[in-house]
Amino acid sequence: MNNEDESALEASKLLTIDHTYPILCYAHRNLLDDALKVWDKMPVRDIVAWTALISGFSKSDGGLEKALEFFCLMRRRGETEPNEFTFDCVIRACGQLTALVEGMSVHDLVIKYGFEFEQSITGALMEFYCACKAIKLF
Repeated sequence: MNNEDESALEASKLLTIDHTYPILCYAHRNLLDDALKVWDKMPVRDIVAWTALISGFSKSDGGLEKALEFFCLMRRRGETEPNEFTFDCVIRACGQLTALVEGMSVHDLVIKYGFEFEQSITGALMEFYCACKAIKLF
């Protein structure tokens, strides 16, 4: 990679950070329409930006389904791959929705990506299966 390419990559990263921070702030205040306005203007969306939006919707009033929609959109677009933080948000949203089939599909992806032993993922999966009444203790 030459210096010009490296400079362009660094500029792209800075633009992503500049846009992601307002998304986090708006989502934290449950101002998701404002978060989406920033989102729509983003030239590049990395996993931090996607996870910020998914997390914001998963924690907002009535936004659980939208969180799952954005997760599916992220996967369809193929711009980036989910990480353990993305999976944590999505699994917890599935648990709150008691969406067993969707959550089990996400669990399969967790295994595919090798995150099944991450502590936050393990906790989220336990909560998910308990919420869906799909766990047997003995």
